[in-house]
Amino acid sequence: MCQKESPHAYSGPLVQRLRDSSASSVSDSRSAYHDCKHLASDVLLLLLSRLPASFIPMVLSYKLVQCLTDILSTKDIWLHKAAQYFLKELSDWVRYDDVRKVYVIMALQKHSSGRFDCITQTKTVKDLMAEFKTESGCMLFIQNLISMLVDEGHASEKPSDQS
Repeated sequence: MCQKESPHAYSGPLVQRLRDSSASSVSDSRSAYHDCKHLASDVLLLLLSRLPASFIPMVLSYKLVQCLTDILSTKDIWLHKAAQYFLKELSDWVRYDDVRKVYVIMALQKHSSGRFDCITQTKTVKDLMAEFKTESGCMLFIQNLISMLVDEGHASEKPSDQS
């Protein structure tokens, strides 16, 4: 029995890569590990366009940003181009939405100790910050930046429980 293709079925190069990567068998565990990371970034790109901006901090978690910084700081690994593609698509997705842009910048900077561009040798954060064209977008960014700095200030003032 043939299955009828859903009217909401996705097509395109990204989906085709997902299908191809899930169909291929991998004998090398390192290659499989890289394939899993690549597949995860592809799935994430598919999901991002459907998520509200408020979900960005959960999606761009500490582990995901650390994974990106690790991959992008080493140009000779297979995943480097996949990570560059992910950043390009992420930047395109937030380009005309200041709220999304603020959430992405804040996540990248927060989880890289403010050094995302330096570590990855990219201009991702710098370019995103340069794209703020409205006063409201700039104010939203400044408010979030102040909030992050104040929260980190309070966290560093707490005494540790190490005795």
